[in-house]
Amino acid sequence: MKRSLGAYLLLALLTFPSASILSAQENSSLDPDAIIQKILEVEARQRAEVKTVEFDAEYIEKEADDKGGYEEKVRLEKKIRMKYQPDTILYHEEYLRYFKNGEARPAEECDEIAAARKDKKKRRGARDISWPMLEPFKPENRGAYDVTYQGINDTAVGGHVCHHFVVTSTSEDEDRISGHYYFDAASFQLAKVYFWPSKLGGNILFKMDSLIMSLSYKPTSEGYWLPEQFEITGKGKAAFFIDVDWQGTEYFHNPRINAEMNDEIFQKHQD
Repeated sequence: MKRSLGAYLLLALLTFPSASILSAQENSSLDPDAIIQKILEVEARQRAEVKTVEFDAEYIEKEADDKGGYEEKVRLEKKIRMKYQPDTILYHEEYLRYFKNGEARPAEECDEIAAARKDKKKRRGARDISWPMLEPFKPENRGAYDVTYQGINDTAVGGHVCHHFVVTSTSEDEDRISGHYYFDAASFQLAKVYFWPSKLGGNILFKMDSLIMSLSYKPTSEGYWLPEQFEITGKGKAAFFIDVDWQGTEYFHNPRINAEMNDEIFQKHQD
């Protein structure tokens, strides 16, 4: 059952004594710095308790067709492993099955596309769910971003009343992002973020015109919030004149928390 705005705010006040009273009608805000501090405290507590996560994952990529819609071109079934360390998150993905235009392809082709995508990711510096989405909120990074509090939003993320922040990079840089962040008002956990690079990349063979992504999270039965779905929409031009328009969605299922993992698999993935 969807909780009312008042119930979420009451719970927030009980767990966050410095918060001021907020009504839906007045749309006044809590202290943004205090909210951010609570968000970082919650993240630090989860990082201390969650050492590893393993997901079953499915990635579906579609390209624009001549009918104004999108047609599935690639589907990949994967296993994703992440190991949390004090200053980084180790990431490994294992490609299990590959489908092209809806047809299952041989294992050899799966290995080939896995190698090609790994190489492309490395060359383009592409991000995955191990990238620390809360970097713009951390004190050591605040000078690189403008972070503004937009108040309470109870419509942007289904089933959750959220604190809404807008993050804007202070410089155009392919390694920085801008976007909209939504934090669950009851738990102060990140529920969803819409984001894009502050500067679009490209080279002589491909020019990116737009790239918009989103990452949504879901609480486990233990109360940990983990990635549930990643979406990406991109448009550009290949060889200066061929339009490229695609969408990708990755689903993360069956999270297994604190399973034993050997560091060797992550080293092989990075080589």
